[in-house]
Amino acid sequence: MQFDNNQLFSMRARKYILQLFVALACIILPAGGSMSSAQNVHEHKSIDEKDYILLITSYAHDSRLVSEFMAKLEAVNFENTYNLEIKIESLGIISFDDINNWKPNLLTILSRQNPKYLKAILLIGQEAWATYLGLGDQRPDIPYFGTSISDIGIDIPDSVENPATWEPRSISNRHKVESIGYGGAVYNNFDVAANIMLIKHFYPHTRNIALLTDNTYGGVSLHANFQKVMREQFADITPHLIDGRQMTTREIQKTISQLPPETILLLGTWRVDHKGTFFTEKILSDFVDQRPDMPVFSLSGLGMRDVAIAGILPDFNISSEDFLKATFSQIVNNTKDTLFMEIPNLLNINMGNFRKMKLDKSLLPPDYKVVDTESEKVRQYKRYLWYGALGFTLILLILAYSVGMTIKIRRQNRKLNQQAIELKAAKEQAEISDKLKSKFLANISHEIRTPLNAIDGFSRLVNQTTSIENIKEYLRYITDNTDKLLKILTLIVDIAKADSGIIEFDITDIDLKPTFLQIHQRYQKRIPNSIRFECQTPYDVTIKYDADKLEQIITILLDNAIKFTRNGAINFGYYATETGIKIYVTDTGIGIQQKNIPKVFDKFEKLGSSSEGTGIGLSLIKTIMEKSGGNIQIVSRPEAGSRFIVELPCELTTAISNLKDYDRTEELLDEDTLIVDKQLENPLKILVAEDDPTNFSIIKSILKTHRITHVADGMQAVKAIQNDWFDIILMDIKMPLMDGITATSHIRKFDLSTPIIAVTAFSADQYMKQAEKAGCDFFIEKPFTRSKLYSAILKLMRNEE
Repeated sequence: MQFDNNQLFSMRARKYILQLFVALACIILPAGGSMSSAQNVHEHKSIDEKDYILLITSYAHDSRLVSEFMAKLEAVNFENTYNLEIKIESLGIISFDDINNWKPNLLTILSRQNPKYLKAILLIGQEAWATYLGLGDQRPDIPYFGTSISDIGIDIPDSVENPATWEPRSISNRHKVESIGYGGAVYNNFDVAANIMLIKHFYPHTRNIALLTDNTYGGVSLHANFQKVMREQFADITPHLIDGRQMTTREIQKTISQLPPETILLLGTWRVDHKGTFFTEKILSDFVDQRPDMPVFSLSGLGMRDVAIAGILPDFNISSEDFLKATFSQIVNNTKDTLFMEIPNLLNINMGNFRKMKLDKSLLPPDYKVVDTESEKVRQYKRYLWYGALGFTLILLILAYSVGMTIKIRRQNRKLNQQAIELKAAKEQAEISDKLKSKFLANISHEIRTPLNAIDGFSRLVNQTTSIENIKEYLRYITDNTDKLLKILTLIVDIAKADSGIIEFDITDIDLKPTFLQIHQRYQKRIPNSIRFECQTPYDVTIKYDADKLEQIITILLDNAIKFTRNGAINFGYYATETGIKIYVTDTGIGIQQKNIPKVFDKFEKLGSSSEGTGIGLSLIKTIMEKSGGNIQIVSRPEAGSRFIVELPCELTTAISNLKDYDRTEELLDEDTLIVDKQLENPLKILVAEDDPTNFSIIKSILKTHRITHVADGMQAVKAIQNDWFDIILMDIKMPLMDGITATSHIRKFDLSTPIIAVTAFSADQYMKQAEKAGCDFFIEKPFTRSKLYSAILKLMRNEE
């Protein structure tokens, strides 16, 4: 299909205008609402009670690809009055390394939908498409359609052990849909065989073809299809695979420079490398600079305007509007036929590279497209077109914004008066998000202004005083607040990088013991005297990890602990496991309710509404853990305290051979160990009257931080009280020589103040009245937990005061 310049301008201008209206609608409409061409017609219905199409995109939902497709989709929906809502969800895929998360994430998205009103699913991008086809019986029984996909594909399994080395089988996406039914797609056909025949046409003596692919689904699917085609159709040519899942850019450049003579480089995909870093096409020039003699062809359009000579590529200018109309028709009419539109292929030639490689122009077929030749008039025309479109867009933006604001105000007033309940339900999620963002901005403003005010104030005092001691003190305040400001800014930058998918690790050797002790020494100055601050470093160990991220994790957790602890204790430390290292921070602060524990990892969420902080620290730790394969756990109880446990997978070196003996995981995950009260900070002197050695061992392990005196019968208990004093007595009821009730009666004759807790394995009803009459202050049954025992002791200690 050919277009003259006027037709091309008309098509592009129409596309830009549609994109602009979509963008303006997203600004003017309330946040979180789905855009629909039929909103004005059906305003009396809630947005959650309308038929809708779910648009699932592989990457960010606000990307250019999605915006362009949305413009076309909304145009067809509006022009044909289909009156369907359109909602967008994103899988947020960055690289092929995330393949094991694709199906769970897609199932989570589908679980949030309302099957009563969901009429069809549109999928943008190969990852979302292939993952949806791989759901099997979990796929909803509704029409599904795809765009921006290729006929070349691979099946997505439930799990892949190592995505970097996995070699999947190449499949045809069209054949798979035909076998499933009830779906369709606009698809490209990256024709590997046709491009190899083109290479042999220009270079008949080719012996080797090297394919460059990257760390994406598209790269892996081309990788698999290339091997299949070479094996089945071109056994006389040796294939070379340059796999971006496994190689660094430097290794790729070296591999290309060492390719043998009579080799052709075929460009597949290059967007994401093995670390998940995004690149532009410019790096391709660096790849091939050292081999100017080696011809380069393109399989996907990559490098066509830069380093490639030619390629048989899909004609991406073909409009898919007819396909979208047919798609809507099938959805509305509930037709279950398959629907396909194949983008035709066209030979693309870079004439500059064609002449540079001294190829004979007579080898060119009659029909081809030149991608690098433009007349000055065409370039000038495009430039004028761009300036005109820019000016027109600005005018249209002002006009549309004014009209949109007027419509928005009228709509909101009408809904506030007539449909308050429906509006609240429709906007609830967006309002929560807006509140969190507003809270975050307020937090950031406060957190930055506070140290800036201190820096400014003490800087003025330095200029106004002549006392050396005062100057030293002011400079210390300035330094402390500067460090605090830098920490806040670093946290903001890091969370922004995390949102962009850019988290890089600088792995070095870290000696944990001095690292923890330095942090302890630095924080000791900040800890109030009412809090006991301890650092537990059980043994020397060296790990391979990012030193900055390790310190960032520890300081975020310590800052939280200090923020929510007024008295009691804060302790932190580490211990090694066979797979890495575990770091923990425990405090005796206000604690967290169980239902709120998952929320503390949400971005902009703070542990306390009136507390200091940005509300992004724990979210950043969780992101770092997800990226590095670690995890973070929380054990908390309101009014008792909290414990954060971070597991870092890393290589470690230590002289300790019996690591299991030092493993504290079970202890630290037991929330009963959080029961700490300021009355129990100092060890208690406790008398335990217990004749059973096993039961005494249990009590001793629970009270191991206190001073324990053990007696095996009631007579020894009476003598012990006569000869010494104790903070509290644990009295077993059933003992030889003298039982616990009798012993308590004797003790109460000369000691009325020492608290006595009766302990028995028998029915409470049988002995409780007798124990109380004898003088026991509390009664607990065996077996008892650490929580029950500490609760009893704490209750008696408080009553004593």
